[in-house]
Amino acid sequence: MQQQDSSREFVARAMARAKFNRRAIQFLIDLSEADEIALAADEAALLNFMAGVYEFGFNRGGNTYIGQQSATEYVRQLAARIQANPEILGLAINVVHALLAAAADDRDVTVNEPFAPDTKLIFLGSRRPHITLVWAPTSDKELAQALAFGTGKVLQSEEGEMVRRCKWDNCRLGPRDKEHPEGQRRIFLANSPRQEYCGRQCSTAASFLRFKEKHEEATAIHAAPGDQNASTPKRSKRRRKLGATAPPKALPAESTPESRPRRRTAS
Repeated sequence: MQQQDSSREFVARAMARAKFNRRAIQFLIDLSEADEIALAADEAALLNFMAGVYEFGFNRGGNTYIGQQSATEYVRQLAARIQANPEILGLAINVVHALLAAAADDRDVTVNEPFAPDTKLIFLGSRRPHITLVWAPTSDKELAQALAFGTGKVLQSEEGEMVRRCKWDNCRLGPRDKEHPEGQRRIFLANSPRQEYCGRQCSTAASFLRFKEKHEEATAIHAAPGDQNASTPKRSKRRRKLGATAPPKALPAESTPESRPRRRTAS
């Protein structure tokens, strides 16, 4: 009985951890799609973002820990700094997006931008599970460093392997930047291993395209040169029925009145 209770407790903790990781990854995906200027200008959204940073433990990582004083005081000070200089937030968004893209595309990436010259983060997105190597001494860019380390850490989980890029080539629901002014294929957190599209819109569009291609292919094969069935017009059911009816037979020549011998009359 005690062993069963332990097994149930283990499963419950595993499920709670998986749920927490999924929520943390979704928080990072939403952040990667945000506009730093709009987010910095919206005080409520900014405070909500900072709450998520603390909730998911992104305020600490490696040798970097943001918020040495009370959380309330630090959030107030950092929010004021971000409002005065949205680039602080923009740098964090860029590094989060770079790591999410590496995980979604199964590739390795080295991040140097938010760190000091002797600091770097290596994310091995091609490995299963993902591996993160980081050297992050204390720096003035503590927010970007902490988020970079926290993002790499949560992407190492099994849930991190569910980060995908939409398979629909014409998906433009992802963030816009200088290289992708019209948007790009969106990064999303899959709900199942078989999910390939970020949402119903792209899934429906891809299904319609496959149906259209199959229909056009079938039409082209049917109308190809040399296809006798394609060149011969179809007869209607009524014409086929009439054509199957044989014409009436003509009377024999000897049975016609003109061919009968005349009787001789007595003179």
